[in-house]
Amino acid sequence: MPTYRNDTDITWIMADATAAPGELLETVKILSVDGLVKISDEPYYPLTIDTHVVDFGTAETIEVPDTGDLLRAGVIRIKAGVDVMIKPNSDSNPFGYLISSGEERDFLNDRTIETLFLESTGSGQVTVFELSK
Repeated sequence: MPTYRNDTDITWIMADATAAPGELLETVKILSVDGLVKISDEPYYPLTIDTHVVDFGTAETIEVPDTGDLLRAGVIRIKAGVDVMIKPNSDSNPFGYLISSGEERDFLNDRTIETLFLESTGSGQVTVFELSK
């Protein structure tokens, strides 16, 4: 998430930031615009937003995240250490996706998945990574 100095005589308005002439502009976008001078690569943009490690002691269903927060990542990566059925937004969702033990899958999340219900076939560990898009 680089920082730019606005050396133009206009105010730049971005979706995530605004900068009047002479002000600094922090944005998640990489810009190539005359008059915007990159002064720093910081603050850095995180590739991994959050990680959820789920341990299954037996065949069961666990909701991720379990804290009442919502999944906010653009990409959700599932790494399965046990066969697991992934069900978006509801444990009664008939459109689940089976991931076999040892597999890793990515799902694009365009604000359609708030929570995941992980239904395991037995004991093991599943890791859910929330990745920047």
